[in-house]
Amino acid sequence: MSTRPRGSRFVEASGWKFTAAVPQDRQDRLQSWKSFEVIVDHLVREIEQLKDVKFQASSPVDPALHAQGCHRAEFHFAADPSTADAFFNSAVGLRAQFLEDPNLGQFANAWALAMLDDSLRAYVAEVPALQPLHRAASLRAASAILWAHEPQPSAAEELAVDRWLRAARAGAAKAKLGVSAPAVTRLDVKGAWIDRAGNEVVPTARIERRFEIARLGFA
Repeated sequence: MSTRPRGSRFVEASGWKFTAAVPQDRQDRLQSWKSFEVIVDHLVREIEQLKDVKFQASSPVDPALHAQGCHRAEFHFAADPSTADAFFNSAVGLRAQFLEDPNLGQFANAWALAMLDDSLRAYVAEVPALQPLHRAASLRAASAILWAHEPQPSAAEELAVDRWLRAARAGAAKAKLGVSAPAVTRLDVKGAWIDRAGNEVVPTARIERRFEIARLGFA
């Protein structure tokens, strides 16, 4: 049964286990993190200290989104490797919240983005294609996400999460990524797509993303 660290809104996922492919010293480091709030607090401070944040307003490749004049805000930033590892690969990290419950994962993601909002805002450049109000909406909308930057999965099974292992061994490509615990040093904030009128537009493939992460460990 998953436990909720004292004073935390979030959980330590009981089904989160490592295989022997993850060195014991790394397992120990990942297990030393007390809560999701502690991880996000470290991320906020690291953004302010490292100042290695890149902002851009992206245009969609999807013709349907392009036709609606959609754009989104994106940030790419460096984090301490141990913090980024905990965010993505620990039992109190983001993926662990989705494993526990898709809606808890969605809430954890939204809460983390809200905590990072002020720190990220300092790096925003004026981009005519994305008005200030639309930029804020892009970061606050439900389909915005904080995720690992281009994670390079291992060929080995590193996470012994039963649900994800079964899916991976049944041939689900995303589950094969899900049972990996890639080394992470950079994180991405990918805002929601916002159309000309300021409305959130969610691609069909992203509507059930939280359930996909819960089922497969990846999106």
